[in-house]
Amino acid sequence: MIAHVAALVACLLAEPAAPPADAAAPAPPPVEPAPAAPGADAPSAPPVEDAPAWPPPPPAPTAAPPAPLPPAAWPPPAPSAAAPALAPASVVVAAAGPLPRSGRFGLGLSLDLLQLGPLQVIGPGGTSSGVIGAIGVEVDLGPRAAVRLPLKIGGASASASTDPSSGVSESRSFVEVAFAPSLVYRLRARPRQRWIPFGTAGLDAGFFQFGRRLVGLAPSPKGTAQEFVRGGVAPQLGVGLIYAPSRLFGLRLAAEYTYFLLSSASVHALSETIAARFSF
Repeated sequence: MIAHVAALVACLLAEPAAPPADAAAPAPPPVEPAPAAPGADAPSAPPVEDAPAWPPPPPAPTAAPPAPLPPAAWPPPAPSAAAPALAPASVVVAAAGPLPRSGRFGLGLSLDLLQLGPLQVIGPGGTSSGVIGAIGVEVDLGPRAAVRLPLKIGGASASASTDPSSGVSESRSFVEVAFAPSLVYRLRARPRQRWIPFGTAGLDAGFFQFGRRLVGLAPSPKGTAQEFVRGGVAPQLGVGLIYAPSRLFGLRLAAEYTYFLLSSASVHALSETIAARFSF
């Protein structure tokens, strides 16, 4: 037994002792840099950043705030007389006044000279054509209304024809001599208006001659007149246009219709006239 113990002790002494598990690993031997080759530059050391200065520098001084304005003097000084204050300009709008009467001088008096134009007369027995003339004045009753006082003379005829049964020459003539007052309404909007439309309504009062054939009557016996004369009034309507390049002178263009009522028939007269107008 002693021999076995001795052999065990000998074995233990013969094996090297194992390092403990938590023992640190031995540090590697330092490696020396290899010597530089002859003729080669030695590597430079890496740059080292500058360390911040300590203590840090004081902050830069800021601009000083502006000095406060001095208090205003009281009471304020009086304004200088050399530089008076300018008042704001005022805009004046002229209001449109009432529409004046017609004419160069605003008198509302117009004279129509040498009113001429064709005339057509239509009756049961046929038609006649001729010419009509007039002259007259127009007096304003207001800016738009007026009364017109013309004197008219007109005549119309047709080609002569003979009644086959009696051999008498038939007449379709028409003659008019009349004073024709009328009311006029003009569409005026401003004093200097170039084109002025108007309408008229009035009466033709005078003497009128009609051919018997014109009104559809049988001819008179041979050797007697084939026309007859009547006096009276006839209604008249008209429309027209005034061309006024200036307030003194203009042209009056008119179309008028007149209706004649006789005991036996009706006769219609149409006229288209132009007249030189002077307005005062």
